Amino acid sequence: MRRLRILVLSPFPPRGQGRHGGSRTIAHRLRAIARHHDVSLLYVHSPNDPPPDHELVEACVQVVAVDRSSTEGTLAIAQGAVTLPRVLWRAWRGTPLWVQAFRSSVVEQAVRELIARSRPDVIQVEYQVMAQFLPEPPTTPTLLVVHEPAVRVAENFALTRTGPARLLNQADRRAWSRFERRVGDAADRVVVFTEPDAAVMRARRPAVVVPLAVPLPEVPLDPLGAEPPSLFFVGNFGHPPNVDAVGWLVHEIFPLVRAAHPDTRLTVVGDNPPADLVAEEPAGVDFTGGVPEVEPLLDRAAVFAVPARLGGGMRVKTVEALAAGKAIVSTPLGVAGLDLAGDEVAIAETAAAFAAQVNALLEAPERRRELARKARAWAEAALAGDEETRSYLSIYSELVPPRS
Repeated sequence: MRRLRILVLSPFPPRGQGRHGGSRTIAHRLRAIARHHDVSLLYVHSPNDPPPDHELVEACVQVVAVDRSSTEGTLAIAQGAVTLPRVLWRAWRGTPLWVQAFRSSVVEQAVRELIARSRPDVIQVEYQVMAQFLPEPPTTPTLLVVHEPAVRVAENFALTRTGPARLLNQADRRAWSRFERRVGDAADRVVVFTEPDAAVMRARRPAVVVPLAVPLPEVPLDPLGAEPPSLFFVGNFGHPPNVDAVGWLVHEIFPLVRAAHPDTRLTVVGDNPPADLVAEEPAGVDFTGGVPEVEPLLDRAAVFAVPARLGGGMRVKTVEALAAGKAIVSTPLGVAGLDLAGDEVAIAETAAAFAAQVNALLEAPERRRELARKARAWAEAALAGDEETRSYLSIYSELVPPRS
């Protein structure tokens, strides 16, 4: 197999210890791909973003960073130059809010220059928002990696918004529907993480389902955790489904857990947790903000919570907790796309059922240990074969047939 030149476009720095799942999974994916092909990376960074992993930078043939603070979309919105009517008009015409905020001639020029310099065989676009920077008409085979169909998130939130926010959401939902269809049609291949996501991505050709992979720790974490027992939640709070999940957990689920186990704590990890939720100072809840490493806090946790009600994609946090060998309580949506046997994770759909599952695990340490053992066993079987990398290598071969 000859080495190809793969150019990857990312809306943030990929990092193995990144602040959200997308950052971590892109870093893992690119490190694996770079063992087989020559990878160039262009990423957009905000002022407070840490750089990509040194290991990833060393694995790439070139890395280009573009400052997001100078992008026209970000500056215009921050300075109030883009009024609500203009935002609505652009959304109604098919440009989602996130895409508007990312609008940048600087990024577009950097992409064009890197394409000219590296002459890639394949351009891999991580997240739909980065597709706006591709040259038209396309001259290079393109692979679009959809971490989550944004139209699904917009549809979820359409049911919860009122007033001007509802109007803005309706326009954004319409915009994502048109934008995702447009960029999906323009790509030569579209990758999604689950079968439900493939059904949502209505493009000119079917999406390819490639489940997520995460690094498998050499040894599992403590299956029981420390005392007093703690419930653990981690999320990127710039992602609306995580805001909904933590609100449901704090307001409806955790009080039922504390009623049965008053000494239990809830640890919430992630940058910029909802300010109104933090201001409430809910009993027993610790908001850590962003942390350098999640693993030490996760190691102390008794139960890992995935109270997902909105969104799509595959929850990176769930796969990472399975790999770490922790007892997990999740909604059905939180394990969507995972080929589980059925007994590796405790499943609950309502707040009462979720709290009951947590309480049962807190009361039975051996059941907690057994659930953690099955979670780790699933991860060892599912992640050991590096199926994700083989799938991407196969896609590249289809896009760039061998020379005769």
